[in-house]
Amino acid sequence: AEGGALEVANINAPGQVVVSGGVDDIEWVVENARGLGARRAIPLKVAGAFHSKFMEPAASEVAQALAGVELHVPSFPVWSNTTAQPHQVGEIAELLARQVVSPVRFAESLLNMAQAGISLFVHVGPGDVTAGMALRTVPDAQVVAVSAPEDVHAAVEAMGTMA
Repeated sequence: AEGGALEVANINAPGQVVVSGGVDDIEWVVENARGLGARRAIPLKVAGAFHSKFMEPAASEVAQALAGVELHVPSFPVWSNTTAQPHQVGEIAELLARQVVSPVRFAESLLNMAQAGISLFVHVGPGDVTAGMALRTVPDAQVVAVSAPEDVHAAVEAMGTMA
């Protein structure tokens, strides 16, 4: 947008990218999406321009808050959506703060996890949007959505079959 600022905020799945920016810039993208080669553009109902430079004050606050936290070595790999790689010991606090202003590399993270031999993905939270994105990105994966307490049994059962 002329005079505006837009940034890629999320690369979620093949064909699904989220941009972040000011209200006027987002409106411009929605109005011009087809001309830019997109099938459609939907403005998300969010409170801010997340995963962009506009969140720099929040990133500084996260870094400051984490400076006083003792982080331990995880007992299993924890993947960063900032780097699309497992967190390295000593980088966790920095990556968590950077994540606030960096694009979410969800699709690349999933592909890298699949390449590393991970074949079961468990979505925990309301709805199943990320579960669908996972299947579009890694069609051979097993994806389980845990949206309610009664879904936990299915997830545990799926994990048991992977052992």
